[in-house]
Amino acid sequence: MSRSPTWPLCRCAWCPAHAIPSWWTWVLHACRDAGFQPVPSPLTGSTLEDTLAAIGAGTPTWTVLYAAHAQGLHAPRVAFRTPRGTRLSVPTSLCVRATAPTPYLPLLLDACAAAGHHDS
Repeated sequence: MSRSPTWPLCRCAWCPAHAIPSWWTWVLHACRDAGFQPVPSPLTGSTLEDTLAAIGAGTPTWTVLYAAHAQGLHAPRVAFRTPRGTRLSVPTSLCVRATAPTPYLPLLLDACAAAGHHDS
């Protein structure tokens, strides 16, 4: 694998993809946008640690993680790459108390709105 910090998602088309069930539709759409149909990995149902160990041991599969989470992991036999040419995003919801919201809520909402305009 290239040592480049970015990697075209279509270069992963040859091996099965592993994603947590709630992310599978998101991964499916990103792969289709990149020009291929992902094949589900037989590793479904395993933990992230098991998945990373399998990838590091040579099992032909790949998975998707939050970038911030990947940066904090110690997995020396695994290369973490940012997909190039494909914007991967996960719809999220912000849950706050319905009554007496914190005075910091407007700041949080502004930060969320600003983050939504970045391609990171």
